[in-house]
Amino acid sequence: MTTHRQTLFDTAARGLIEQGEPALDPDTEHTRCMYRTPHNNLKCAVGMLIPDEKYDRSFEYKNLRDVITETGIATLDDAQFLSDMQGAHDQHYTVSFSSWRTEMFEVAKKYDLNTNVFAAYPPTGVDRI
Repeated sequence: MTTHRQTLFDTAARGLIEQGEPALDPDTEHTRCMYRTPHNNLKCAVGMLIPDEKYDRSFEYKNLRDVITETGIATLDDAQFLSDMQGAHDQHYTVSFSSWRTEMFEVAKKYDLNTNVFAAYPPTGVDRI
């Protein structure tokens, strides 16, 4: 386990739990995920990691590696890890909170991270998505 990846994981997970809904593009009838939505500033997993002062709307049209390079949120060695968290958001959080949570546990297992961040937010039995 790396402390840096654990911090990234915890920050993304905590942010998405507190946000309570995915970051979907309103211009595509909510079929495309975004780093940040323009209308209400919702964020995806990677979007949670981008400081406000480093975010640029052009990121929405760039690949993850370019966003990592331009923001410095991680190294390119972390690209697959961030891609896995982004995939959990894009393919699972848009389905249901419990589906996303399960996938994030799989990401944690793959990268030998703990899931303690979820203990502060126990399942409520209600999918908020």
